[in-house]
Amino acid sequence: MSQPRPCYYSSKTDYVGYQSSTFTTEHECMIHQMKCESNHTKSSPSPVEYNGITPRQLRAIWAMIERRCEKEGWTDSRSGKLLKPEEVNLYHANRYILLPFTVESQSDFVNELPSTAGPQLPRFFVSHWWGEPIKEFIMCLDRAQIDFRANLNADDDSRGGGFTDDTPVWVCAHANNQWALGDDIPDDPKKSGFTRAMGIAKGRTITILDKEGTVFTRIWCAYELYLTLVAPKLETANDESKEGMWAVYTAHKHTYNNQSGNEEEREAVGIISGGATLDKGVSSRITAREESFPYELIKKSLRIKVEEAEASKNDDRIHILNSIVGNTGDQINAD
Repeated sequence: MSQPRPCYYSSKTDYVGYQSSTFTTEHECMIHQMKCESNHTKSSPSPVEYNGITPRQLRAIWAMIERRCEKEGWTDSRSGKLLKPEEVNLYHANRYILLPFTVESQSDFVNELPSTAGPQLPRFFVSHWWGEPIKEFIMCLDRAQIDFRANLNADDDSRGGGFTDDTPVWVCAHANNQWALGDDIPDDPKKSGFTRAMGIAKGRTITILDKEGTVFTRIWCAYELYLTLVAPKLETANDESKEGMWAVYTAHKHTYNNQSGNEEEREAVGIISGGATLDKGVSSRITAREESFPYELIKKSLRIKVEEAEASKNDDRIHILNSIVGNTGDQINAD
């Protein structure tokens, strides 16, 4: 993470997802425009919705966890238990990495990374629970990157095709300023950095599902799902745009059998509305890729009750429930 890197996705790939033409200029043009308009510098960080983080940067964080966790004797703040690298989640990473790294600047993590060259517009929004082990989170994102690496046509592109090591995704822990969360999370969740980031990602949402399905019980995750699946239909009932996509990934070791009869060991699996771009719309490929998804987690998704979802701050829960039913202004605080 020591050198600035431009972020991009593959605008055109061959059939199996390898680059066959120049990288897209979408991010480059938008970043150039933002730099001209906002005079972005390290001392004037970009808006929170532009603070995507790349898979390459996330893997560097994981490498740091592997290197430091046991050597420094990291512990869980609640139990006092010594942690192993594979047990470290975002609550732990916030304590040992994010806050210490940004204590002097009092800013968000992404903008402080030496490898961040400027605004990193997210191509995907990632919905997740902070208690998910970071190792499993990255396993899921690695799988999604493979599944969406193909970008053969406009439909693939609108669904997020061309996913590379340097394609930004929006992860709240790294994008939000953990020293001033109130700046990015106002009372009205529709005005939050979360909602604006989903707009930049054009409704492409990846849910990282922990093994217990805790994501489905968290109010912010429920709200992000609402924004992905419900709100667009209410706001654009006559819009035939193909933009927007929901994918659910979970860490799950399994054997994948491809159409050639070969076996492949995989560490994560995803269920994707409309299939992944690498599936090429072939139903047998979609079935083969998704059939190992844990059935128990599918059942839990069918029992989602937004009104019973939990939040670290009860005010967030009240604001989100009011937003979902259409309350605004002073009514956003109605109990």
